[in-house]
Amino acid sequence: MARICMDQIEEVSEFLKGVQLEFRGMDWCGDAFPPPHHPGAVHFFFFLMLHDYGFWLGDDFGYVRPIYGTINGIEYKGSDLLTRALKKVYDTDWKNFLPHRLSVILHRGLRYEFFRDDKGPIPLFDFMQRLHTTRKYGSWFVFRKTLPDDILRRANEAKEPLRSFLEQIKKVPGYDQDPLEKRNMLLAMALANRPERFLRVADSRNWRPIIDYHLMRLALRVGLVELSRQEIAKNVQRAWVGDEAERDIRLKVCEALRMVMEKSGRSLMELDETMWMARKYCPEMSEPDCPRCIFNPVCEKLTERFQPVFRTTAY
Repeated sequence: MARICMDQIEEVSEFLKGVQLEFRGMDWCGDAFPPPHHPGAVHFFFFLMLHDYGFWLGDDFGYVRPIYGTINGIEYKGSDLLTRALKKVYDTDWKNFLPHRLSVILHRGLRYEFFRDDKGPIPLFDFMQRLHTTRKYGSWFVFRKTLPDDILRRANEAKEPLRSFLEQIKKVPGYDQDPLEKRNMLLAMALANRPERFLRVADSRNWRPIIDYHLMRLALRVGLVELSRQEIAKNVQRAWVGDEAERDIRLKVCEALRMVMEKSGRSLMELDETMWMARKYCPEMSEPDCPRCIFNPVCEKLTERFQPVFRTTAY
């Protein structure tokens, strides 16, 4: 079983108290996203986060590499690739993201129009599951004669908008499986941070850590969570793990980051952005660039550690 390293929690928390963070707050704008105040932006983000998972390839042994692709001649990786691919669809006709269209989307439409780069279909590991989820997602809204905008309207009318949003979204197909609600939280963050303030969060205490494989890899390398000897042997070989081992590591990382937030006084937004930026210097497939990482002074530098290799739609 994994364990939380309290000494390292204290050291990292003290460090974050005193260091000046380059916190800008991602506004989810720019050429990869819909322009501000565009009528289809909410639908774009609901669909994007619906499919924000599983951007890597594996074999019989375990992890092989991230998924790469090119959009307009430029190479992108993982979620950046998906975002750019979907933005091309959005620019052609944003109404492609409306629920009634998604409820009846064809196999060839999703594979060859939505999930494609310059060379053809992006090799996502579970295409048929994604097709099924997309249709269920669209049908859920059509059957109830409602829209994502209605979820946001009800949330913003509530005393605790974020809590209300999370309670509503976890009933929507595709957002209803992950107990840590990673994609749900990421969707809430995007909608809250956009210039339109689609989600007007007044209950910041309801933010929770957004635990994906990048944050787990970083937490293990920094030393916030330690693995057992048996787990280390599999982890450094990037071999498959079972669901119990993955769940245990992910829950421990989530709790460790909650502790860092509490002890350092840093908000979720600050910690999430700081770790997201740090992950660029601690990548999956190349040597870490420790001197450029903000955690360098307090990192245990367990750079052979890796995220648990496990197939899931959660992240």
